[in-house]
Amino acid sequence: MKTAHAIIIGCLAICLYACKKPGCDPAMMGSAAIVGKWNIVVDSTSTGAGTSNAIATYNGKAGDYFDIRSDGYVYSKEGATLDTSAYHFLSNNSIVINSFVYFSSNTDYPISHIKSAGPTSINIYLPWLLTPGGEFGRSIILSR
Repeated sequence: MKTAHAIIIGCLAICLYACKKPGCDPAMMGSAAIVGKWNIVVDSTSTGAGTSNAIATYNGKAGDYFDIRSDGYVYSKEGATLDTSAYHFLSNNSIVINSFVYFSSNTDYPISHIKSAGPTSINIYLPWLLTPGGEFGRSIILSR
């Protein structure tokens, strides 16, 4: 009986140790784990008015990046376009990025969501908003 208890305790210890590897803790996916430089895979934006709504899709190229820094700013490069925007986390899976807005005159910054596909791929997306004036939203897929 003592041997069975020792085996069970040993297995539990191994399981607990295994989940301490970097990138294993799902609670860290929304904050410290996503801070750093990411490659842009796809950046899609939906804008427009009425029936002339359009989705603009940018496919990332070598050298493009989305750099989420611990100073509260995101630095990005898509082709020749450079951008800097303030951000802050609301929870482990939600973030407010000031340049992710539905309308250019908007100063009430909406909440974007973070969906992880593991430690090397995330999707930050602003949920699609359907209005009488069109459909608006943004999704950016990043990889390391």
